Amino acid sequence: LLCFLLPATSAAQLTLRGGFRSDPFYHLSTYLCLSLVAAQFVLSCLVDQPPFFPEDPQQPNPCPEADASFPSRVMFWWVSGLVWRGYRRTLGPEDLWSLSRENSSEELVSQLEREWTRNRSVAQRRTKVRAARKKGSRGVETPEMEPLLEQEGGQRGPLLRAIWQMSRSTFLLATFAIVISDVFRFTVPKLLSLFLEFMGNPTTPAWKGYLLAVLMFLSASLQSLLEQYYMYRVKVLQMRIRTAITGLVYRKVLVLSSTSRKASAVGDVVNLVSVDVQRLIDCFIYLNGLWMTIIWMAICFIYLWQLLGLSALTAIAVFMSLLPLNFFITKKRKQHQQEHMTQKDSRARLTSSVMGNMKIVKSHGWEGAFLERILRIRSQELGALRTSNLLFSMSLVSFQVSTFLVALVLFAVHTLVAEENAMDAEKAFVTLTVLTILNKAQAFLPFSINSVIQARVSLDRLAAFLCLEEVDPGAVDSSPSRCTVGETCVSVHDGTFAWSRESTPCLRRINLTVPQGCLVAVVGAVGAGKSSLLSALLGELSKVEGSVSIKVRLSHCPSARMSPN
Repeated sequence: LLCFLLPATSAAQLTLRGGFRSDPFYHLSTYLCLSLVAAQFVLSCLVDQPPFFPEDPQQPNPCPEADASFPSRVMFWWVSGLVWRGYRRTLGPEDLWSLSRENSSEELVSQLEREWTRNRSVAQRRTKVRAARKKGSRGVETPEMEPLLEQEGGQRGPLLRAIWQMSRSTFLLATFAIVISDVFRFTVPKLLSLFLEFMGNPTTPAWKGYLLAVLMFLSASLQSLLEQYYMYRVKVLQMRIRTAITGLVYRKVLVLSSTSRKASAVGDVVNLVSVDVQRLIDCFIYLNGLWMTIIWMAICFIYLWQLLGLSALTAIAVFMSLLPLNFFITKKRKQHQQEHMTQKDSRARLTSSVMGNMKIVKSHGWEGAFLERILRIRSQELGALRTSNLLFSMSLVSFQVSTFLVALVLFAVHTLVAEENAMDAEKAFVTLTVLTILNKAQAFLPFSINSVIQARVSLDRLAAFLCLEEVDPGAVDSSPSRCTVGETCVSVHDGTFAWSRESTPCLRRINLTVPQGCLVAVVGAVGAGKSSLLSALLGELSKVEGSVSIKVRLSHCPSARMSPN
């Protein structure tokens, strides 16, 4: 409809000048098309009646966004009912909308797990191929080559690709919206320049001034609407990614091997879910700021060059002088972010161990010693965090101060260099508008860099956790079925087990048969391997040789450990 207004305006001007008689078919077809486009726009603003029988009976209160009209989605009118209901009375659980299937944790976690498994398998195959090529070129066999190559290639790649394949459609749609929003953002200075030029020329028709004013209003409105649409889509995407990664981490916890459980304590998992996932999803808002702010600055410099000529080079010089400082700050902040997260994990791990063994700590009177250790780690953590925030403040101040320096140097140099018409109303107002956009870009860029640095550290930590060794699903042949009394339900034949693949076996040549309905007691001294045998039956030990067959469902109820004083 907006694109068709210009041809319709031209046809109306020709009609006023008497051009209707010369080409009536052109005018009639133009007005007819305008009527059809306007009718189509009005019909698109209407919405069909909901079906009498709901499509999904499991959703008694579906979200109205799916059936909302185009203006309702653009202006977010579909939320007004819930807001008005909350204004009149207190909202309850029955007032909340049902969660759609594409936003359910079951669907999101399964989708991310499927993509992660596929990308992880592809990365492992590539690592093995590279290891085989290097082995063939050197002619020697190096068992440690494969882990080194995997570390060289990075563990974040499969996880990053899995997240991208899961969220690319929504993210690209939101990115397209913000790009169109930026087009309208930079249309305003050009329209302002034309409007000021119109005001300086009294012979220009008045309708051009009204048209420019309306276009400026529409550009600002569309820029705001598209920007809010981008924020809404990114917020929904953040919710989905957070749900998917949190579920994937918890599913990983359930299948960790004994060696991996020793390497990752409860505090580490808590930090991954609460801190690292949050920092990773915060990056989605600022991710486009890395390249969009650079484009903003380039367009602003082009505008300044067209307005002020050679004086615009001073603005580029001021920005270029600050780049080495910000690159140095970015590098140092990454190091302190990694140190901060390492100390945070150490503190959480130690605190979790103390809370889990509080009886032992109390009985031996170790409260002061452990408190001193926790506070020492906390002080190191706060030191790294303080240094990181100080560097971020320096980066933020440098970008904020650069805006005022650019404006001051720009106007001063242009006033001194220009021989005549140094500064008029058009140049002054348009330059201030461009500098306002430049100020937003400068304010947004430090947050984008900071968010990407934190997200990269968190992504490495999440990928390292998801790549930990898991329990071998083929260690135990589990096929639950109904067993009659006296039938063998648990059997171990020549079983040799170890706590990890690299360690020596802790159980050798175990032969065990447990019939259905029998009570079996395993008796032995401390360290004889009673708990190891139970762990082997549960599949928590690495099977070296033999076979384990389980035909029933198992449950493990460990006894509480006693610590006499």
